Amino acid sequence: MGGGLLALLAGAALSGVTSIVDSAVSSAQSVVRSLVVQAVKSALILALMFCGIAFMLFGVARILDALYQMPGMGELIVGFAALTLSLIAYLFNKDGKSG
Repeated sequence: MGGGLLALLAGAALSGVTSIVDSAVSSAQSVVRSLVVQAVKSALILALMFCGIAFMLFGVARILDALYQMPGMGELIVGFAALTLSLIAYLFNKDGKSG
């Protein structure tokens, strides 16, 4: 009689633990799935932005080539401007740490 009660309690405890673990796994799967979807969307948007920026810079370079009537002058100006802006952004983003 005592063994049957112990088995019943052990079975109830096991089913409780199993349901808790199942709900935790389900919750973790939904969180991971949403994070992956968000990461893929962000990567796609970033790639499209880079393509748009590249086409804009190529267009500006071609306009500057036509304006100065010197081959390569537009690319030189756009490249110099991009390097200057990146250097300025780097200097403003330094947090005082070396390295």
